[in-house]
Amino acid sequence: MRREVFWAWYQAGRPPFFVATLIPLCLGAVLAWRADGWNFRIWVMVLTTSFLVHLATNLSNDYFDFTSGADDGDSLGG
Repeated sequence: MRREVFWAWYQAGRPPFFVATLIPLCLGAVLAWRADGWNFRIWVMVLTTSFLVHLATNLSNDYFDFTSGADDGDSLGG
């Protein structure tokens, strides 16, 4: 049961799509580095926060799709 619950949360989070968050942040880091304004600690903090926002957006999307009736629950995580 525990493995199924983990897998459901994993699917709902849609981590393969986190690349849509990673690419612009890496490009921004390269531009900041070239302008001598890159700070590793700040970048890691922004990266972590951005992934958490992306995760929260995916989870809330599934939740509200289910509660509004747009999704019957069989298509968890896209």
